[in-house]
Amino acid sequence: ISSFTPQRLIKSKSEHLEIINAFKERNLSKTEKLLRIHINNVKESAIKFAEVCGIPGKFIYFWV
Repeated sequence: ISSFTPQRLIKSKSEHLEIINAFKERNLSKTEKLLRIHINNVKESAIKFAEVCGIPGKFIYFWV
């Protein structure tokens, strides 16, 4: 999905770097929080992308 939306690709890369840095710091609570945020952002992007592509909501909600 990120490859179809350049803004999301930039944001996703930033989120990944934040997650990696938190992990390197051994800050597990921060890592977990950042992972949850990232997963939620990916989920929202997938839903928006599906809507733009005309994929029925029931189908996409099943996968995310």
